[in-house]
Amino acid sequence: GRGGKDGAGSSVAVERVRVFLPIGCPVGVLRALLGRLAADSDGAVAEQGLGTVWRVTDLTGALRLVQVASMLQLEELMPELATLVRESVTTVEDLALLEQTCRRLQLPAAVREVADLAVRVSLEPAGLPDEAQVRGMIASALLTADGKVWRVVQKVIDRREAWPRLASENAVILLAFATGIHGSIRATPHTGFFWGSRDFLYLVCRYIRGRPEFFNAMVSAMFDSVYSMDPELPAEIIDAVFKELLVHEGLSFAQCEHVIAKLMQREDQLEYLFHEWSGVFPTLPSNARQTLSRGLLPTVGKCPHAALDFVLKELESAPSSPGRPLVVGWASAPVQRLLGAWPGSCRRRAPRR
Repeated sequence: GRGGKDGAGSSVAVERVRVFLPIGCPVGVLRALLGRLAADSDGAVAEQGLGTVWRVTDLTGALRLVQVASMLQLEELMPELATLVRESVTTVEDLALLEQTCRRLQLPAAVREVADLAVRVSLEPAGLPDEAQVRGMIASALLTADGKVWRVVQKVIDRREAWPRLASENAVILLAFATGIHGSIRATPHTGFFWGSRDFLYLVCRYIRGRPEFFNAMVSAMFDSVYSMDPELPAEIIDAVFKELLVHEGLSFAQCEHVIAKLMQREDQLEYLFHEWSGVFPTLPSNARQTLSRGLLPTVGKCPHAALDFVLKELESAPSSPGRPLVVGWASAPVQRLLGAWPGSCRRRAPRR
């Protein structure tokens, strides 16, 4: 009906609106939203200083409020309801539920963005260093070769990696140092030593092994930016690449190919590469060996015999085309074994007695 009486007994017209609530949603959710709107209807909040605060109960209740408010297009309540959602999330399971609900119910984009950002920040431990502190830590650590100092740096990076926003900051910070945004990583300390830069490069290589989305950018930064910061840095880069990247079994063929391409573009460092690392070539994982043997071919005239032996062995182990014999040199071991076992071998036989 539409009839009703006011306080003086006069008849007044009352409009009734039928609201269909989601399945399982209690009517108390609608009452709460109407009560919140009623608090503003007579200007009490603005004029008399009346304050209203949502009481945090659980995430399910907060999401029901957001869902019904979205259905009724109560846009003015969305900011405070997003804050309520953020405060209702206390566990990783809550975060998963929130993201799933936002996708399933297609809540307003503003609520999803605000809630997602707020939740991720609220779940981060308060004791972890922020972005500015991490930058200052790395800048300070670059002045020393103290292993314990760099253990602290590694621990901070690892702990922050568990949280998506902080992990993204880690990548930005490390890439900024590697590209020279904060100056050369080889700053001159009071002791006169520069070994902090070597530890930084080891840290970067270990970091990108588990972050393939930043692998190419970080490798390029090392060879294109760090390489030119100081005359001694190219040798440190080569050492870091072999000790922390190419020895790692988990690198894909494409990743190894990118590293080798950058490594071989600097011919002025080939002497150091061959002198220090040619003996290690045969011990590298399969992807690294194959890409390295191919990368050495354009410089084959400058390779020492140890590197040439490595290239020859990799070429011999390469699979041949089906149906075609493998062509090998007369002095190769397979040919010698074949001749030794062949009945009509041309080897000189011992005279009969």
